[in-house]
Amino acid sequence: YFMTRLRMNLEWKESDDLRFFAELIDSRVFESNSIHHDTEFGIYQDELDLSQAYVDTTLFSSLRLRLGRQKLALGSERLLSAPRGANAIRTNDAVRLTWGEENDRQVDLFAARIIGNPSNSF
Repeated sequence: YFMTRLRMNLEWKESDDLRFFAELIDSRVFESNSIHHDTEFGIYQDELDLSQAYVDTTLFSSLRLRLGRQKLALGSERLLSAPRGANAIRTNDAVRLTWGEENDRQVDLFAARIIGNPSNSF
């Protein structure tokens, strides 16, 4: 079999405190009868989908808010991750508050709903 993954990104940074990000993904599998394509959370195929679309803003000096469709990966990624080895990427519709400095200790508060990858849907 043959797999492809194409990602297209758009980022707009209004200031250091406000950023918009969007990403389209197209993941396909060709010439394979051994991979099941109809699973709701397939890791192989996701034809033309909005993978990420969120706004990032700084509310206070060390409190940040991210709202929209996003990848969630926390800490060592044992409990919550967006696996990079899969052909289709796992994303969430989420709101996330992060308190702390980016390269230091942080506290995250979030609410999320995982987005499935049904084939042939946008």
